[in-house]
Amino acid sequence: MLPYFVPPPPAPGNLFHYQQLRAALPPTSPLHAVLGPLEHGQFVEDAVQDNPLMALPLALAIPAYTAGKATGLIKGARSPASWDEIFAAYGGLKRGMLSHARR
Repeated sequence: MLPYFVPPPPAPGNLFHYQQLRAALPPTSPLHAVLGPLEHGQFVEDAVQDNPLMALPLALAIPAYTAGKATGLIKGARSPASWDEIFAAYGGLKRGMLSHARR
């Protein structure tokens, strides 16, 4: 028996699984820097896919959120501000718009 619980990897395209996995990690785990951008991208994809009108506000919020993390205005973030986070979020915006258009 393992001395600790290792959660299964998240299924691609499922924000809840990313959130569960990150919640199971210790706050200082370096894996937050890896999973954070994936979670951000999935959040934006889900939001835009459900409501394409969210694309514009999220497009503006993505760099503002990362800048807030980088300057310390946003406290308690589990992952550091990074370009990966920005690119993943804009990738999610694109995927969300494409998914909505295919409906």
